Amino acid sequence: MEFKKGISVVICCYNSATKISHTLAHLAAQKANTLSWEIVVVNNASKDNTRDVAVKAWHDLNSDVTFTIVDQDIPGLSAARDKGIATASYEYILFCDDDNWLQEDFLQRAFNCMEQNPAIGILGGQSEAAADILIPEWFSNKSLVFAVGKQAAKSGLLRGVNQNLYGACMVVRRSGLQVLDNCGFSFLNSGRFGDKLTGGEDIELGKAFRLANYQLYYDESLKFKHYMPADRINWPYFLRLGKGSASSGIPIFIYDQFLRKGSITKREFRVTYWKYVGVVGLKIAKRPFTFLKYIKGNAKEGDLAYFEMMRLVETWNVFSTRYTFAEYCFEQIKKFKEKVYKLR
Repeated sequence: MEFKKGISVVICCYNSATKISHTLAHLAAQKANTLSWEIVVVNNASKDNTRDVAVKAWHDLNSDVTFTIVDQDIPGLSAARDKGIATASYEYILFCDDDNWLQEDFLQRAFNCMEQNPAIGILGGQSEAAADILIPEWFSNKSLVFAVGKQAAKSGLLRGVNQNLYGACMVVRRSGLQVLDNCGFSFLNSGRFGDKLTGGEDIELGKAFRLANYQLYYDESLKFKHYMPADRINWPYFLRLGKGSASSGIPIFIYDQFLRKGSITKREFRVTYWKYVGVVGLKIAKRPFTFLKYIKGNAKEGDLAYFEMMRLVETWNVFSTRYTFAEYCFEQIKKFKEKVYKLR
C-alpha cells in the first residue's frame, strides 16, 4: 500500500491538559508551507479535560493545518500509537510527545531527510531540556534516560547494534511499519502504561526495523525542547525510569543476538542467555559495598553508582527468573526474522 507524501504528527495524550497547549503552539509555528501535514491527537483514557483543552487550543491558534482528535479507551502507549497510526493519512509519522516543543523547521527538515534516504526506517533528532526549576547537576550525565540530548556523536546512520533512538519525536516510515506488520511483528515489551514506567518499546521498534533491513538515522539539525515539570525531573522519578527500562531488557537482548549473528539456534541462545546472566551477576559481585548500599536503600541524590547497581540488580532479577518468557520471545523474533527473509 502506498501512503500520501507528507507527515502525520501523532500526539498520544494521557492527562495532558496542562501541557498540550504549549506543544500545539509550537506545531502551529512550523515553517512548512510547501509540506502536506496534519496533527492527530490521541486522547488515551485521560481522566482530565485533555480533549476540550486540545480542541480549544488549536481553534485559538487559527491554523489551517488539519487537526483530528480521537479517543482510545484502551490505556497504554502502544494502544494509543496504534490508534494514531490507523487515523494518520501520510507516509511519515512523527510521534510527538505531549511535552515536546518542536523547532520551527523540524517538520520540513524531517520530511526532506526521509525523502532523500528511502532506506531510513526511523529518524531521530536531539532535544534540549526545558524546566521550571533548576536542573540538577547529575542530570547531564544521564540525560538520555529522559530522552534529552544528542543521540550520537554526529549526524548519520547508527551502525552499532547498541545504538538506539529514543521515542520522543521519532519519525517513522509508515510503509516500513506495514512491512513489519506483514511479517507478524508485535511488541514483546508492554511500553508505558498510565503511571507505570516500563520502557523498551521504542528501542524494540528500532531493532525490528533493523532486522527488516531498514536503517536508523540521527540528524542533529532536528531540534526540539523536552519540557519536564518538577515532578519529572527529580531523583525518585529518575530511579523509577531507570528501573522500568531495565525490566524490559529481555526482548532487546534477543534482537541484538539476531542482529549480531544473523541466525542463532535455540541451544546457542540458551548458552548465550545464561552466560549473560552470569556476567551481570559477576558485575554485581565485584561491587559489594555499592550492592549493600542498594539493599539498604541508601540512595543519596546524584549517586550514579547506586543508579547503575539498581539497574544491574533489576536486570539480573528479570533475566534469572523469566527464562520461559525469554524462550517465547526468542521463538517470536525468530519467526519474524524468517518472514522478513522470505520477503527479500
